[in-house]
Amino acid sequence: MKYNIEEKLETYVNTLASWSTVKYIFPLEVSYIKDDGNTSLKDIKNKEFKSFDKPFIISESNTYYWFKTTFEINKENKYQDGYLCIESFINNVASTIRPQGELFLNDKLVAGIDINHTDTKLKDGKYEMYLKFYTHIFNFSFPLYFSIKYKDNRILDLYYDLLTILDCLKNLKQDDPNYLLQLDVINNALNLIDFRKAYSEEFYNSISKAKKYLKEEYFLKLCGKSEFEIAAVAHSHIDMAWMWPVSQTRDKSQRTFSTVLKYMEEYPNYRYLHTSPQLFKFLKQDNPILFNEIKKKVKENRFELEGAMWIEADNNLTTGESLVRQILYGQKFFKEEFDITCKTVIEPDVFGYSAQLPQILKKSNINRFVTAKIGWNDTNRYPYDSFDWEGIDGSKVFTYFISTCDSDVRSGIYDRTYTDYVGKMNASQIVGCVNRYQQKNLNKTLLMTYGFGDGGGGPTREMIEKQKRFSYGLPGLAKVNIYSLNEALDKIESHFRRNCFLQGFTPIWKGELYFEYHRGTYTSVPRIKKNNRYAENSLSVSEIFNSILSNLKLKKYPYSEIKDHYELLLLNQFHDVLPGSSIKEVYQDSDKDYAKIFNFTDKEINDSLNNLASNITSSGGLLIFNPNSFAINDYIIYNNKCYEVFNVPSLGYEVIKLVDNPSLVNISNRKLSNQFFDIVFSDKGEIISLYDKRLNKEFIDKNNPFNKLVSYEDMPYQYDNWELAPYYWQKHYDINSKATFIELDEGDRKGFEIIRKYADSEIKQRIYLYNSLDKIEFVNDVTWNEKRQVLKIHFPINMDITTANYDIQFGNISRNTKIKSSYDQAKFEVYAQKWVDVSDSKYGLGLVNDSKYGFALKDNNLSMTIVKSGSFPYEGASDIVPTFTFSLYPHRGTYKDSNVIEEAYKLNKKLLFKEINPSFSGKLLDYSSFISLNSAGCYLETIKQSEDHQGLILRLYEGHEETKKINIKIKMNFNKCYMTDFMENIIKEIPINEDKSIDLDIHPFEIVSIKLM
Repeated sequence: MKYNIEEKLETYVNTLASWSTVKYIFPLEVSYIKDDGNTSLKDIKNKEFKSFDKPFIISESNTYYWFKTTFEINKENKYQDGYLCIESFINNVASTIRPQGELFLNDKLVAGIDINHTDTKLKDGKYEMYLKFYTHIFNFSFPLYFSIKYKDNRILDLYYDLLTILDCLKNLKQDDPNYLLQLDVINNALNLIDFRKAYSEEFYNSISKAKKYLKEEYFLKLCGKSEFEIAAVAHSHIDMAWMWPVSQTRDKSQRTFSTVLKYMEEYPNYRYLHTSPQLFKFLKQDNPILFNEIKKKVKENRFELEGAMWIEADNNLTTGESLVRQILYGQKFFKEEFDITCKTVIEPDVFGYSAQLPQILKKSNINRFVTAKIGWNDTNRYPYDSFDWEGIDGSKVFTYFISTCDSDVRSGIYDRTYTDYVGKMNASQIVGCVNRYQQKNLNKTLLMTYGFGDGGGGPTREMIEKQKRFSYGLPGLAKVNIYSLNEALDKIESHFRRNCFLQGFTPIWKGELYFEYHRGTYTSVPRIKKNNRYAENSLSVSEIFNSILSNLKLKKYPYSEIKDHYELLLLNQFHDVLPGSSIKEVYQDSDKDYAKIFNFTDKEINDSLNNLASNITSSGGLLIFNPNSFAINDYIIYNNKCYEVFNVPSLGYEVIKLVDNPSLVNISNRKLSNQFFDIVFSDKGEIISLYDKRLNKEFIDKNNPFNKLVSYEDMPYQYDNWELAPYYWQKHYDINSKATFIELDEGDRKGFEIIRKYADSEIKQRIYLYNSLDKIEFVNDVTWNEKRQVLKIHFPINMDITTANYDIQFGNISRNTKIKSSYDQAKFEVYAQKWVDVSDSKYGLGLVNDSKYGFALKDNNLSMTIVKSGSFPYEGASDIVPTFTFSLYPHRGTYKDSNVIEEAYKLNKKLLFKEINPSFSGKLLDYSSFISLNSAGCYLETIKQSEDHQGLILRLYEGHEETKKINIKIKMNFNKCYMTDFMENIIKEIPINEDKSIDLDIHPFEIVSIKLM
């Protein structure tokens, strides 16, 4: 008679599980009180608690409770341990909504409580318990039980042995030789167990024999045959904000870290990894005792801090300077607080990675990069999981894609589509991790992070126990050994390098790591996109102003204030906040954070202007300050009137007298013209002719107008606010009702205000031409009351183009406009920063913007995405659409032959001005350029005080993909100049010329940091 050994084994496992609890004290007498979540343990003790029915049924979401009780642990023998158990019996609920609590015993936070971490092992003694419990957004009633359980470790040891073996069997095909060779040994072990009388001497003797037999005949003889090893790194990915606000994350980290430390007491070999210095800064503020306990474990090399970035930041929408600061401030905090320097950036859950990130990492002394989310691609799988990632300047960093995923070999599914950035330490994922990894010829050690994330407390006791058994390398499975992240990567990269050398080939991926998923995140929640852009620019300008004035000894540099506000910016660049994929409360908080930033930068910039003005010798007029590294011709709006200003010096100022000029813009009957362009509008507000007089070029095909507004159905099948579905374009609605035209005459510019209606929404555009500026500017106010729709503005280019250039961090990339591969096909929506340029060999058109990031270019039809009106997890994601501006910039040749990059900077870092009274006692002239670059295509983006307060840091880059010799003229006080890395370590001294200038060789897309002492 045949029977399934798995059924017998599972029966024995379940019996041992139930028998492992030898004594059960239930229920505990517990009382409770509701709270707002802000009361401390000390203060809650003074509140009046009330008793509750057993079990206590909880039905409110987003509610805090405090529970209290007293109990005693008194185990009966050395084989027992006592556990406080707090259980809700909620199964298979994501950590994003699960109830969670902080357990205090005798006034100390000892562990987090959630549905995966329900029991806390305790020593004998008397305990006073307080539990701060948060119901989260779980929307169903659930019971809560408090009890004491005594468990027998002899039974538990055999239980975990057999549980792990059962897990192994279920993840092998039943005709697999690795499956078959285990059966007799397993059966023999099971037959040694005497279940006739629970807890009898015979029972304990039998489990001892079974345990010994398994050790000798199974773990030592049958295991360890695989050539693969899993480097297991305990971890708990905690989103800084997402389905909860940042305030809740501060609690989540305490729950998780206290649980981690509790397990470190129980398991001497247990080690844990966490990222994000911001979390530990919060922890230092919120719980200094826990923070200091973690410090001790860091010194013992058991609590690993890695990742370098302040938070796990979005890489698409952040500027290059923001990414540098993420690492600079992250490394600085970890060094100052823990005396560690990170070697790796790990961003497992981020939605794409900039092609300039390798250089930023290398020049921040980071040589490795790890991610996992890229495994969610919807179209292509990247060809490598271990490779050198090469940026646009040629910098390379070793890169590893975590390949952990579930497998179901019995159904023929050897690896799932999605990779997990925190695994569950089970056989399914051990098999999936090995099977999914593509380069088995180069490396036999694979990385797996494991533990429950998002406040789920990290690894569980079961995971830790199973890992001990998996370390033997169960038949058909890789060995699973405990590593730190850096130990694992050291070994993986060492094998990779050696085998690449032996095989004469190193896998390299050049350019961006575009994420073929979550394309709607370039646009969702438009107000945070604008807030982010404006905060980046305003902090940059504040630093520039303060750097110059402090160097001139006119103002003290507000180092700590700038750093504090920069940290607020970096916090809001988290990969679920800035992309627009969080709940309403997150954006209410971010609005407050940005308000703090803008209050600070407005004051700093205004004070700096006043300070500068008070030190200038002048006959009076208007002081104009240029925060950009090139001289500017642009405009200002003064007393509601537009004035063009010319040749405002690079990173400097001039005092001018405003003059009313005769208008050179003609306006009539839906037509605009100046010395550069003739523009004709249709009655719908679309541009049906754009003729460039300089180029003798018509940019519009008469059947394909510019400024065409189109609404598309936006109904992705999942991840609403994240996604722009590949089928979105199939159902579209042209906004083609007759528009209202209002003529605008504003001094040196004229134009139309065009008002268009669509359903319950309204789009207002003020479109301007200027007397002497060769751009067409669009100032847009959108009131959008639609749902499940995405709004785009289209510019079908009357040219046959094959590539387009897109602004990214410290440079740009070229993407194909024709579908030549499945990679091109997947890029139906792409991200860019300040500009996009489309050019053929003769002509080009630049599109520059001040707060948009999502673009598409299909069949020569360039579009910019304005609004995406998803509803989950934030119903009001598109309710607020801030005013935004973009400009069209027709030009001759490619972007390199034009000023499109300069136009983008001018729009984003506008001229600053104030009235200045006559004064002849100032020590400054009425015209000055503090820093200027003599080479076109090079841009100085940052001037800041150095972190050691001993000088100024200048950061510039080459933006035309060309090798150049540049001369930088510096009219500031300094006597030494050094090349530094991005962490501001000196690399070499740079000679200073007699005229206080310096010479540099700069390479294509190179970023250079200079320190002036």
